[in-house]
Amino acid sequence: MRSNNDSDQNQEKLDKFDQRLSKAQKVQDEKRPKEQANNAAGMAYRMAMELVVAVAVSGYIGHWLDQYFETKPWLMLVMILFGMAAGFKNVLRTASRMTTTAANKDSKEEK
Repeated sequence: MRSNNDSDQNQEKLDKFDQRLSKAQKVQDEKRPKEQANNAAGMAYRMAMELVVAVAVSGYIGHWLDQYFETKPWLMLVMILFGMAAGFKNVLRTASRMTTTAANKDSKEEK
């Protein structure tokens, strides 16, 4: 049979563990807003780079095709427009994914 002394010791251990757990959770909660701000800045940088790279690569391909087919500047202009469309599509897709992820996090936190 267990004595009251054993139960008291177990309860003390549980109380100490609960205190340590609460402290750790507070530290994590304090870090969370900073991580979200860094994540948002990273995503904004990513979207800007996707747009710029799509236009630059398609412009280069258009320039190369213009030299090959001797159609300056028409293929380059057409390819730049395609690059802009592809870049905007990627930016919108990423923004939509971010919105969906944020909505899912909010709904999980409410539960």
